[in-house]
Amino acid sequence: GKLVWARAAVATVLYMNDVAVETVDGKDFVYVCGFLLGEEALFYGQFSTFKLKGKGFTDLFVAKYDGEGWVKWARSGGGSKDDQAFSLALDDHVVYITGFFNGLNNDAYIARRENDATEFQALTEDPDNGVDILLAMFSKYDGEFLGARVAGGYGDDFGYGVTVDCCDKPNKKVYVTGSFVGTATFGKEEHGESAARAETLVSEGNSQEDIFVAAWMVKGGAFRWAVRAGGSEYDKGNSIAVSKQGLVVAGYIGGKDDNVNFNYEKDLVITSYATKNYIVMKLDCWNGEIGRASCRERV
Repeated sequence: GKLVWARAAVATVLYMNDVAVETVDGKDFVYVCGFLLGEEALFYGQFSTFKLKGKGFTDLFVAKYDGEGWVKWARSGGGSKDDQAFSLALDDHVVYITGFFNGLNNDAYIARRENDATEFQALTEDPDNGVDILLAMFSKYDGEFLGARVAGGYGDDFGYGVTVDCCDKPNKKVYVTGSFVGTATFGKEEHGESAARAETLVSEGNSQEDIFVAAWMVKGGAFRWAVRAGGSEYDKGNSIAVSKQGLVVAGYIGGKDDNVNFNYEKDLVITSYATKNYIVMKLDCWNGEIGRASCRERV
């Protein structure tokens, strides 16, 4: 329990929402993501300071620290509205983050490199959509922005958890869970072109959030599948984990005695116990089929 090091970044407001650690050649590296508020944020490296410029109300960020607590790189992104990162996951060469961005003014961006004034217009979206789900990718080595995927509709849609297949295989995928309202389309565009595959989910409660789980290929980033779960009240997928046996999603279900169904399958329905409930469900990695789910009262 002895404190080894502690580091702070300077900003008007800065929240770190998730952290991951890896060991390479006996050295630890720490990755964090979250959001910042203010005109700029300062992240301190051993020999230089990384200055991130705030563009909107809140902007997302991701940063890498070495084993001594010095920042190796830092990146930010966003537009003139709220944009935040909630979760991150590590692959062999890539850092994935998920969260949301607001496309109302069609001006969201992610900088390719720190201190770079060039704004890379990666997150353009239908200006009427508002808040959409974001999956963004960065190089673990130097933080270079590698691309992004967006999903959502006219409601407010959020990515809360992300994970990557634990084993190296040709069909390796990255998975995201969160919530959506009304309709949400996945596989909208890839590399500026129409996606080969797309799917639109419809929430059970038309004006309330449902849980979603979606998958993209690690190689090439193509969209693979998306499924939903929920009832007539507020439902949310908070976190996600993967093993060789499948995906596990943990989340929240609101509403007592609400019938919660899974991807419109009426033969798989559970009833919530109380007004606030936890839910854990297991899915097939190949197609997102939900095999089992358990609901318990949240206390």
